[in-house]
Amino acid sequence: SQLEAAGITVFLPCTQYEEFPAPLSLGLETDFLPPPFGTADPSIYEAMRAHGIKLSLSAEMFYDPDEPMPAPENDPLLALIDAAGLDLIYAIYSYDEPAIRGVSTAACQALYEHIKAISAGLQVMLIQGNPHLPASELPAYLDLVAEQGQWADIVGFDLYPIGMVHGAVTPYSNGQIVPPGQVVQDFMTWLQT
Repeated sequence: SQLEAAGITVFLPCTQYEEFPAPLSLGLETDFLPPPFGTADPSIYEAMRAHGIKLSLSAEMFYDPDEPMPAPENDPLLALIDAAGLDLIYAIYSYDEPAIRGVSTAACQALYEHIKAISAGLQVMLIQGNPHLPASELPAYLDLVAEQGQWADIVGFDLYPIGMVHGAVTPYSNGQIVPPGQVVQDFMTWLQT
């Protein structure tokens, strides 16, 4: 009810609270996950329906990009759909920032095709990072982002424009660090283009 009151309709269970200098988590992700994987009470499903809340779940909780996809009888996404119902899943969040982390386009494609084989209407969300690369390396990175983006229904960026450096280099900033508002605008323009 608190999410609904705040105008939030999609919830991504994640308890990471620090990104830099090292990612830190409370390690309590399962406290927010409903059965069959988490420790949340099964009544959470009825509460979600009553308040119009859907889940977006990280594929990395279910699938290792370096391993083959599981057989249907062992597929965690199918188990979740059986427990919760497809109507409560907004999207599956693909591998996190794959272009930066070295997750291959083939792994993104395999995940996308696997999810679509389970349910063609289930969305796949791909979030890339702003790598703070030198301007000379940014075009190749953005080409990889576009290549991987064809294996998603929703594509976005984790920009982190406010951090150790106030701002970032963008596809349109000619190698210069621009303020956070311009960072967001430039990446939105690039995505739309």
